[in-house]
Amino acid sequence: DGTITSASWDTGYFGNGLDFDGVDDKVQVSDTFLEDAITGYSLSVWFKTTTTLNDKMIWSRGDSWETGNHLLYVGTGSGDGTVYFQTNGGVTLVSDEGFHDGKWHHAFVSYEVGVAIKLYVDGVLEAFSSSSASEGAHAEDMFIGSRGTGNWFPGSIDEVQIWSRPLSATEITDLYNFQYHGN
Repeated sequence: DGTITSASWDTGYFGNGLDFDGVDDKVQVSDTFLEDAITGYSLSVWFKTTTTLNDKMIWSRGDSWETGNHLLYVGTGSGDGTVYFQTNGGVTLVSDEGFHDGKWHHAFVSYEVGVAIKLYVDGVLEAFSSSSASEGAHAEDMFIGSRGTGNWFPGSIDEVQIWSRPLSATEITDLYNFQYHGN
């Protein structure tokens, strides 16, 4: 549950999703949601965009570059539509290709504190880091479609799901196959 600011309901990947205008739309979720995710978490989200702009947030934990903040976003200075997951602990994962074609795509992050961080897009492991991800639980608001008061996402977002543990590769594949193929 969260507070929707300006985003409008539209056709989503499943049923209804939210459309973000890239100007001032966001969803803000209470800071207590991931407080108990001491060992890590998993994030799943469907998105579509055509943006070639820089750093457009699909999801963020925290609205500034504080300890424990994490970002899932599309785009860099090159406008190539690549998907990024970044922590302020120095880990940056980047997809191999762009996903700004106006079609629905599934992004998934598995974050296991002290072990590994994995970024999947459309069921494919795009990037992996075995860097010691030391940030555990923090009380920071989460945002969908922005980074608090900036980096507004232009496009649609649907089916944001968060688990308070890292999911296994099998669980991630099963989730994608079930949602994408209906299996």
